[in-house]
Parts: sequence; structure tokens; C-alpha cells
Amino acid sequence: MLSPQDVPKKKPYRRGAHEQIFDLDAGELAPWESGHPLLDEPIPPRYTWQFTVYGGLYSRSAVAEALVEAFGQDTREERPSDGRTALFALTIDADGCLIENGATLSACAWTLGKLTSSRLDPNTLDGFDEEERAFAEAMDKLVPPERRSSTDEEQNGTRTSGPFDRVVRAFGDRLKSAGIDAWSAGAEAAGTAVKTATETAVGPVLGGVAGAAAGAFTESVLGPSDAENDDTASETTTAQPSAPRLLVTASALHDFVAEMAAALGVRDSLNATGVRVRCRAIPIRDDSADQDFLNSHIANDLSHVADAVARDDVGAALRNYLTDESALDTARRVDVRAHPDAVITGVEPQHVPAARWPGDPGKPLVLSQQFAVNRVVRELKDDAGLFSVNGPPGTGKTTLLRDVLSAIVLERADRLAELASPSEGFTERLELVPVGPKKIPTPVYGVSCALSGFEIVLATATNDAAKNVTAEMPGIDAVRGYTDEALDADYFTDLASHVLDAEAWGLVAATLGNLKYRNTFAKRFWWGNYRTSQNEDSQDADPSGAVGMYQLLKEAAHDPDAVDDWDTAVAEFRRAREEVERLAEARQHAADAITAESKCRRRWDEAKRAFADADALCALVRKDLATSDAEVRRADRVFRDADDDYESHLRHRPGLWVALATWFRAPREWQAKHERLEEARDAAKKKLRDTEGTQEELQQRLSAKLTELQKAEDARAAVSYELDLAQGQVTQARDRWPGRVPIPDDFSDDDEFQKCAPWSDEEYVTARNRLFLKALRLHRAFILHSSNRIRSNLSVMTEILQGNAKPSSAARLAAWQSLFLVVPMISTTFASLPRLFTGLGRESLGWLLVDEAGQATPQQVVGGLWRCQRAVVVGDPQQLEPIVTLPTSAQHALRRHHQVDEQWTPETTSAQGVADRLTRHGTALQLQDSDEQVWVGAPLRVHRRCDRPMFEVSNDIAYGGTLMVYGTQHTGQFPDENRWIDVRSQISTGHWVGDEGNALTALFEQLVAQEVNLDDVRVISPFRDVVRGAKSRLSAHVGSEFAKRNVGTVHTVQGKESDVIVLVLGSAPKSSGARQWAAERPNLLNVAVSRAKRRFYVVGNRQLWKDLRFFDRLAASLPAHEWR
Repeated sequence: MLSPQDVPKKKPYRRGAHEQIFDLDAGELAPWESGHPLLDEPIPPRYTWQFTVYGGLYSRSAVAEALVEAFGQDTREERPSDGRTALFALTIDADGCLIENGATLSACAWTLGKLTSSRLDPNTLDGFDEEERAFAEAMDKLVPPERRSSTDEEQNGTRTSGPFDRVVRAFGDRLKSAGIDAWSAGAEAAGTAVKTATETAVGPVLGGVAGAAAGAFTESVLGPSDAENDDTASETTTAQPSAPRLLVTASALHDFVAEMAAALGVRDSLNATGVRVRCRAIPIRDDSADQDFLNSHIANDLSHVADAVARDDVGAALRNYLTDESALDTARRVDVRAHPDAVITGVEPQHVPAARWPGDPGKPLVLSQQFAVNRVVRELKDDAGLFSVNGPPGTGKTTLLRDVLSAIVLERADRLAELASPSEGFTERLELVPVGPKKIPTPVYGVSCALSGFEIVLATATNDAAKNVTAEMPGIDAVRGYTDEALDADYFTDLASHVLDAEAWGLVAATLGNLKYRNTFAKRFWWGNYRTSQNEDSQDADPSGAVGMYQLLKEAAHDPDAVDDWDTAVAEFRRAREEVERLAEARQHAADAITAESKCRRRWDEAKRAFADADALCALVRKDLATSDAEVRRADRVFRDADDDYESHLRHRPGLWVALATWFRAPREWQAKHERLEEARDAAKKKLRDTEGTQEELQQRLSAKLTELQKAEDARAAVSYELDLAQGQVTQARDRWPGRVPIPDDFSDDDEFQKCAPWSDEEYVTARNRLFLKALRLHRAFILHSSNRIRSNLSVMTEILQGNAKPSSAARLAAWQSLFLVVPMISTTFASLPRLFTGLGRESLGWLLVDEAGQATPQQVVGGLWRCQRAVVVGDPQQLEPIVTLPTSAQHALRRHHQVDEQWTPETTSAQGVADRLTRHGTALQLQDSDEQVWVGAPLRVHRRCDRPMFEVSNDIAYGGTLMVYGTQHTGQFPDENRWIDVRSQISTGHWVGDEGNALTALFEQLVAQEVNLDDVRVISPFRDVVRGAKSRLSAHVGSEFAKRNVGTVHTVQGKESDVIVLVLGSAPKSSGARQWAAERPNLLNVAVSRAKRRFYVVGNRQLWKDLRFFDRLAASLPAHEWR
């Protein structure tokens, strides 16, 4: 609500121009009033003037100042608060009548009045929707009755409930009757009736906002009818009061500005004054009001999505995105730098999409790019969800997005190839939609569900970022190295060039978004250079011009034999796919061999260990057995000796006479010895048996160990054979595809390994190129063979884009799906997305690609995530952060008011940061000068833009010095050297240091002398004061066009690059806070330094900057040249 859109800037008055923008003073004629020179300007036939009035102009910086005063100091030194907006906007037709639904109340002004005039409580910010609706309703009562539309609900006496019901209930009946009275009574009666009604109905409810609009303004603009001013009017005429005419004068508008400023409570804080008018010549049939002004559409869309979330009407992408920090499963994370095997497995040919972008076969994706593409397709092809890619500068984010598009188009081509005929691509007629000036009923046909879910929406924070991708993809430079083949595919090449307004190769992407882009695309795409007449079926062709899609489809319907044969197109596509699959299978065998070799090496090591262990055990058993054998022999000798002694003693047993002679002493002694010898013999015998038992056990054990040893030897031999076989296959792969087989040991270090393009040999890459072009050719055949139904749908789609048709949600979706069948990707800004896809619900579209997501607030992407099934979020939280005009103090006040966790504060995180948390495959990024680590999604690692030292500075300050790998390959020498031009001056105007301007012009003189192309030079600064000063100097020195195009803040160059970047630091010498702000985080310097491909110059006071965080690394990298 506090992020208003700017009003258009004034333009110098130009005769014959179809758009004029000027400020209207109170005493001047309004451009719709008789006598104004604009009405004498020639405009094309069947065109008329339409006027957008912006009342109460105020600067966005005033908003920031008011909020700082209310909530406390802003922690950010430089905030993008340039630009002017307005308290309200009205749309007026050529007759001076207000156009229905053409009034808008500024949400920013209303909210600011609330925040600065009362204590923030739970109800303070509730109610804008009601007041804005009431304001619009009040203005609509000034629309002549015959120019009002009536809805089915109104005809039935009911109205669909909306956010303004409270006001409408209190206000509607009286105001409606007052409005009718105003057109059937005289001026005085009308003014009185309306004023009375509005004061009674609105004043107590709205505090005077809509009351001021309906009462004071209505009374001032309603005048007597023309008949009442006609002296010749008959008595009958005067007796019957006729409809009064509107007198919307400049004076009345200025008075209205004062009334609104007072009613909103912003008269002092915003100093809103003046009236600006935008005059446009538009087709007569395009008489609707364009409400693309003042308020952000994201706020309303967030409210809509919030209601959907409350009733659990959300898909997987948004549900994942909203996951609470405490619910994250961080244990599942796989750090791709710590676990390179995960990357090697992830880039195997079986995971690579069969089609790729048709670029130079010699420049395929490198390891991290291919891994990211493969993971996107693998995780999201069959399941809804979200995936994030971290793209540091110069690492090929756009290149990655091209291959994602190729994979999606291929999958839809697979579905097309399964159709028995193109007619199966459409279902029954959904409804008839009035089209064209004559409102010809045009049928909309449903699109088969088999062909849905492949729509690709690219969303970004800025129009420039969107165009960077969708204007680049169709361009001829996007297929350099494969140009002839891409042109031969002829995917509506001529029409693509016409839509792009530059040489193109195929109609694969288009830039939509705001109304201007939508209108331009619709006219160029649909009509080409054919000018539509009153009857849309009657066209006047310019033979030398481009043929629009309308005519192409019409010709295909009239002469279907001239279109590629459907069966032939399917067959050629299938053959191309089979060829890719054959090549992929061969490379997968090699990948399997690498995996097998790795496994065999592990098994070989295990087999060697098992054999060695078995052999060692055998040796131990043999040793024990030898010992046992000796013990058996010893025990046997002992037993034999004991047995001999026993037997000998037994033979010498004394007889009777000896017993008698010794009085039985001898027998007793013999018996005692006998017993001793018998015991000794038994003991020896037992010992012998025990040792023999041990010996037998050891022999059995040795036999078992020998068997195990033999098995280990057999296993070792088998693994050796398999290893030799796998090594042979890997060697063959190395020889066949040198440098393309991803084996880390084959590269000198990890940096070189990261530059590897896995499995992307020329034969395979070329086949994948060819398959993508065959997929497009199949799409072309389908489109032209479905010419009648798709022409009907696209006719309605063209009307939707231009705001001339409002079909049902089902018909609207079918129209969009038909457009996406022709143009796979369209781009839009987050601000335009809600209006662009009005009427489309949860997961109605297939894919959302968010580019430069580090610049998007967490809230901006929500509407797109809700409408799409799958999302790929690409960006870098270490580059420019979200542009937030709201002071930090106000952000936190509102966050606390709404009980929102700090992680969702726009100032502290981005959409990229939120999405990164959820991606399983990524890496932990160490922040400079900190023990803190941040998890980022699948990182792109090879940087191929900047020379050194710019690369090292960027890598060190933002990526821990290790994430990015240097892969820049510029050819040829470049003049001069990188340096810091040290300007020591104590004199400044704001942040602009005049001597730095002198040094800047001297540098440009040197660049000119060195014959550096100035189109490849950009001048940037952290501060707007410096930009203004630099533009002034260079306008005089180089030219205003260069200054306008090539000089800007650091924020203006995100996503861009130049051979030469000049960073003019500026800053008031005594303003250390400004410098501390610039050095608070690495983002700003990272973007500045990473835009420079060949040379980087710093102009500024080195003494003031060299010890600041991050800038110290820059100072250490650049030689200092003192400027005098």
C-alpha cells in the first residue's frame, strides 16, 4: 500500500503526437474543453482522445520523510524514493465525461494519513478497500447513465459482495438516486441532491473522503444542460429539465485536490498539489479506463491469496514457500561442494533432458549448470513444488533458463506426438465471447488436459529484467553457432522478428506485463502488418510487411495441404527422440562403467583385504598346528615311556614267597608303585588324546581357512576381471569423448573439473539441439492443423490482452493455454502479474520462473506461486537486495502490528532467500568476516564474465573466495589498466564532489583517445546526487543520449554488463554515515564490480573509503592514481 506507482513524466508538447503529458494549471482550459488546441490535432480514423487526470502530485520522498517522522530514523542512508505519484486519478473521455471504473484513490496517501494521524492499533489500516470502492462508486455516479454498464447482478437487483460492502450499504441507495436525479433535473437541483445525499450517507461512515468526492466535486462539475444555455430553447425544453452537462474544469480539479488532501489528512505531510493530464489517442472501441496507475496491484492480490490460504486453497509451490523456519528438514540437505559424488551422479545422461537449447554445440552447459537443470526437471517434472538456483554474477542464469524451457517444450511435444490427430488437442466449446467492434460471438474451446501444465511465466521485479530474458531468447544471437539449423526450423521466424522488432529465429518467448507491452504484442503478434478494419475478417495487407498469426492461421485453414503433414512431423520428432535416446544410452553405459569402476575398486580393495585376512588366518592356524604336532609327539613319547614303565612293572610283580619273606612289605610297595605308574600312564594317555584332539581341530580349521582363502582368491580374481572390464570401458569413454567424462581425477584440480561439460560431446549435443527444433516443428504443425479452433481462442486472447474482453475464468484459461501453445514463455513484472492473469485461479498455469529473485521481496512472488504448479526461483541474495521504499522503522512497526516473523521483513530477506531454505541440493556459503553460514540453492559456479581482479574481488567479498570458479575467456588486448583514481576534495554538493566530476571527464577523454567504444562504458554510483552530477557533466562532454542511457545508480545495472565500468563514489567528506551504509553489506559493491568485463575504474577519495568493509578488498586490488 505504501509502494505507489509513479505518474508519467511530462513530455514536451509535439504537434501530431498521439500522446501528450502536461501539467494543467487552474486557469487553463482542460484538453477536453472546446477551444483547447489538442482537439485540433489530427488523429487516425476511428480513434478518439482519452484523458487520465492525476490529481494532487507529491514525491515519494515525502512519504519516506513522513514515515521517518512517525516511526523513527531509517537505517538505510540511500533509499530509492525518486519519482512522483498522486492522490487520485480519473479517466475522462473526449466529451469531458468520466469513464466508468476510471477513478482510483491513492492507497499510499490514505495509509499515510492513517499512520501519521493516529496511534497504530489493530484497526488503523483496515478499510482502505471500502473507502477506495466508495470513492470509485462516487465518481461513477458522474458517468452519464447511457454510458454505464450493467451487470447481471444489478439487473437481478443484487450485487456480488466485495470489500466495500460497509460503505455501499450506507451510501449506495441515496447516491444512486442522487445520481439519477442529477441527470434528470437542473444543475442547482442536481448539485443539491447529490451533495445532500453524499453528506448524509457517506460523511459519518468515511470521515469525509468519499463525501468530499461525491459532494464538493460533484456539485462543482455539474452544470446546466446545453439546452438551458440555449437562448432559443423552447418553453417545452425549459419546462422539462434535461440532463446537465459536465463542467470538469481545471479549476474544479484543483479545488478537488485541496479537498482530497484535507480529507486524507496529508495536506501538510505530502504537500500534494497540481494536476497532470495524460492525453492518448485510442481506438474508439477501446473506451474502457486503464487503471494501471497509482496503486500496486500486489496488495490486492496478496489479500486475495491470503483468503485462499485461510481456506487451504493453495498448491505445493506456495505451500512449500510458506514453510516456517522451524519446520525445515535441514538434515536432508546435500552440500554439493562437500559431496561431489552427488553432482557426478546427478549429471549422468539418464538425468539429462533429451532436448536442449539450440545453441553452439561447442559451448554446452558446464557441470553446475547441467546439474541444476537436471535437478529442476527431475524434481518438478512429475510433481508440483519449488526449486531454487543460486546464480552469482556471470555464471549463466539465463543460459540455464533456456534449457529449462527446452525441457518443458519437449515434454509437451511428447504429449502432442501421442495425439491421433491435432483435433484431439481441444475439447468442447466453453462459451461465446464478443470480439471486435461488431462484438462478433467467437467460440472458445477447451484445451486438452494432456497439453496443459506446460505454460511458462517468467516474472521479475522490473521490466528491464524481464526483457533481458524474453527479448534475448527469440533473438538471433541466442542461437549463434547453430543459426542456420534454427532458422531452417522456421518456428514462425518472420513473425518472431516482427514481434521482437529485431532479427529473431523463433517465436519462443514474448514480453508482456504492463498495458503498453500487452498492446504492442497483441497487435504485432495477431495482426502483423495487417490493419484491421471494422470487420475483423476484412484485412488490408501490406505485402512487404510481416504476416500476423491471424493471417497465418487463416491461410492454413484455407489451404491445409500447404502445412507440414501431421504424421510426418510426428514421425520426424520421434526419430529425433530415438536418436537422442540411443546416444544417451551409449553414454549412460559409460557412466555406468564409471560407477562400476568405482564400485569395483571398492570391491577390489575389500577382496584384497579379505584375501590377506584369510591368508593371515591360515598362517596362524598352520603355526598353531605345527605347535600342536610337536605337542602330540611329545605327549606320545611321554605316554609310551609311561606305558613301558607300567608294563615292565607289571611283569615284576612279587610272588608269594617274596611276600612271605618280606612279611608282605614287597607286595605293598609294588602295589603302591603300580598305582603311581598306572596313574602316570593314564595321565599321559589323556594328554596324548587331548593334543591329538587339538591337532584334529586345527587341521579342520586349517582346511576351512584354506577354503575361505580360495574363495577370497576367486573373488579377487572376479573383481579384478570386472575392474579391468570397467576400466577398459572408462578408457574407451575417455578416448571417445575427451574432456566430457566427469571424472575428477582426470582434471588438474576442482576448478578445472567445475568447467567440465559432462557428457556433452558434439554428436550428443547436436542431436539434442535437433530434437528441440523438431519439437518446435511439431508444435508448428499442431498449431496450423488446429487453425480454426486455435484461431478462435487466440482471437479472444488478443482481446483479453487489450482489455476488450472479459470471458469466464474457464474461457480465459483456455485462451491463455492456447497462447502458451504458440509462445512457450511470456514475461511480466510482479506488479503486472495480478492484472495480466486476472480470473486465473490456484495452479491454473504450469511453470513460474522467477529471475533476479534476490531483488524481489518475499511478498512479491506469492501471487505467481499461487497461480502456478511449479516454480523455479533463480537469483542471488548476494547481489542487489529488494528495492523497498518503506523506511526500516516503518517496516518493523507494521510487521509487529501484524505479528509477522522478522524473517519476512522485506529489508532483511528476499524471495531468493526464502526459496533457498527449501532446496535440498545446495551449499553452505560462508559470509566474509563472520562465522555465520547461509544455505543457498543449487549454485552455478563457473564465472565467465569479468577479467581479474574484478572476479577475485566479487568472489572474495560475497562468496567466501571459493564458490565461484574463474572461467572468463576474453580474446585480444584491452587498453589501459584497472585503477583507483584518487580524488581528494573537501568540497561537495550533497554527495556530488565536483572534482570527481572533473576526474570523470578527464577519464572519458582518455577513453576516447584510446578508441574505446563508449557504448560499452557505463558510469555508476551508489548515490543519486552523484548520478545527477555525472549525467550533467557527461551530457555536456559526451552527449545527453549517452548520459541518459549509460549513467545510473548501481541498482540500474543489475543483470547488465559492459566492457568498462566507472564507479564514481562521491559522498560528502564529512558524511561517514553514507559511506558506512554503502559498505554495510557486500551486495552493492559486488554488483558494481561484477558488471565490468574488461576494465574497472574507481573515482573517489581513496583515503575515506579504503578501510571500509569490502572496499578494503577493492582498494588492495587496484593501483591508486592520484588525480590533480
